[in-house]
Amino acid sequence: MLRKVICRFPVAALAMLMGCAAAPHRAPVVESADLASAGYLKYWDVELPFQPGEQVRAAHLVDENLYVTSTLGNFYVVEAQQGLLRWTKAITQPAYTVYRPTHLRSAAAPGPLCVVTTGRTYLLDRYDGEEINSFVPEFAPGGSAIGDESRLYFGGADGMVHCLSWKHPFGRIPIDRWELMAQGPVRAMPVFSGPDKLIFASQSGFLASCYTFDKALDWRTRTEDAILADPWVDETGVYVACTDRSLYKFDVASGALLWRKRFPQALTRPPIVHRGMVFQHCEGVGLSALDATHGDERWVRADGVKFISGRAGEVVLLTDRGGAEVVSLETGDTVRDLAGGGVAFAVTNTTDDRVILLGSDGQITCARPDTSPYLRRQQVLAAKDMLRSAPTVTTEAPPPPPAPKSAERDPFRSERDK
Repeated sequence: MLRKVICRFPVAALAMLMGCAAAPHRAPVVESADLASAGYLKYWDVELPFQPGEQVRAAHLVDENLYVTSTLGNFYVVEAQQGLLRWTKAITQPAYTVYRPTHLRSAAAPGPLCVVTTGRTYLLDRYDGEEINSFVPEFAPGGSAIGDESRLYFGGADGMVHCLSWKHPFGRIPIDRWELMAQGPVRAMPVFSGPDKLIFASQSGFLASCYTFDKALDWRTRTEDAILADPWVDETGVYVACTDRSLYKFDVASGALLWRKRFPQALTRPPIVHRGMVFQHCEGVGLSALDATHGDERWVRADGVKFISGRAGEVVLLTDRGGAEVVSLETGDTVRDLAGGGVAFAVTNTTDDRVILLGSDGQITCARPDTSPYLRRQQVLAAKDMLRSAPTVTTEAPPPPPAPKSAERDPFRSERDK
């Protein structure tokens, strides 16, 4: 059931809108005085309307939205520029997994939200939460799905990559377009590479690039053990964390190995690439910063858990003490202490300097450097008026998909092609 709420109301007013008892005021994730001493300001904060005992399970920043899932299976969507609650939805039962949400690619307007759970897959309007479609796939998804205006691409626990047509004139049930053997279960989320290619990795260590139109393989390679974490793909390469204790960088066009950095333990968290550096967490080691071009180690923070955000010369890291520290991009030395503790979750943001921190009780704080302009009341009011509608986007139409390739038989491709 969709519950419509507006964020900047007092908690009591929110409770009246939702027809439930008001929750007690919760302590902020980080105090304004602590932020000021670190050269940051509180840009916005919000209390999610949690039920008693409800806690944050995961949080992801995707484009303009912050998506928070809770231990009760509820889904909270926050407009991440002004900190306004767009909508909430009870999306699944507490026992089911909610995978990382994604936005489908679209040329005409911002695309729908795709949410994959272990029970059901949802396509929702990302601004008002209205259901566009929902279905139960015939296979067990291994993780998140990505897609475009007509197709979805899943990694499956059955060792296949699946392409489904979700938008067609024959009803709401998606149609199978093609399947491609991945030589093992696919837990990592597939990633687009350019307008017409898909890169995916499996638990057998198989890594490949294929064309989205007809699954023709572009290149393939493999690592020495399972790939569980999502690859990072950009114009500089394909970065893959592997349980063979290695971080790999492959050429995005050919799949050729560019460098490999070995660690003492298996890598299960995805790499983050920012300003020419790769940040990789390894259990028992901490957070390592590597040069993205050559893979040379620049520094290691034993207390580092996660890259949060950064700007010129500095990055913000989550520490194992539940704090956030501003460190030098070049040396890794602490420049300022941003939050001394109490941070349960931090959202990775590689687009700008926003630092988004969450408490386990649904309290969220967004901080920015104190050189940033304050968030004005007029901005918040304007954002409220646009909360449930998509902004106007004008873009050129994408190029047509490549023509199907008639190549010789490929033993790694399945025969099924609808």
